[in-house]
Amino acid sequence: MKFQKFKHDSKILILFVFVSVVLFSGCTEVNERAVGNSSDETPGQIEVKCGIVNELCCENNTCNSNLSCVENRCMNFKVANISTENPKYAANQQIKISVNINSTSDVNNVSLRVYGITSRQKKHLMDKTINLNLTQGINIRNFTVNAPACTHGCGAKYYPGDYPLYAEILYKDEINNISISDGNQIMVNLY
Repeated sequence: MKFQKFKHDSKILILFVFVSVVLFSGCTEVNERAVGNSSDETPGQIEVKCGIVNELCCENNTCNSNLSCVENRCMNFKVANISTENPKYAANQQIKISVNINSTSDVNNVSLRVYGITSRQKKHLMDKTINLNLTQGINIRNFTVNAPACTHGCGAKYYPGDYPLYAEILYKDEINNISISDGNQIMVNLY
């Protein structure tokens, strides 16, 4: 009798440990079966999914739709906003640029590229890439560049008007936020 009770208790303990590991890993298994199959038949395809921020990624590296598997963790980082100090800039005026990056967790060796204000000769007035280590939350980086010396009447490379300025995050040579949205593009007006 004691042996049967011990055997029963050990099965419960093993089941408890297994369930705990699955819950704390952030991963779940979905057992797909054909309609009409009973539970004692051979299971169908097993799909493993990852759940939440900072959880280890599962075997097939899937995370929730708004997260990516980076350094074997589910996370997301993106350019939240790019802004300038003034709405318009005159010749030779210093342009101060601020880039806000939102990160769901700490991640190292990320590159931030800020580029744009492109001349008629297709050269960027601003084209700078820096390496940084992101911390969880909003990370702010500032840049400066001088507006062109001449914007009209002198064979200018730049005419008065609006010029796009972009910010993008690169991680292991892959661009995050490849699509241009309000958060990672701004128009800079030269007059």
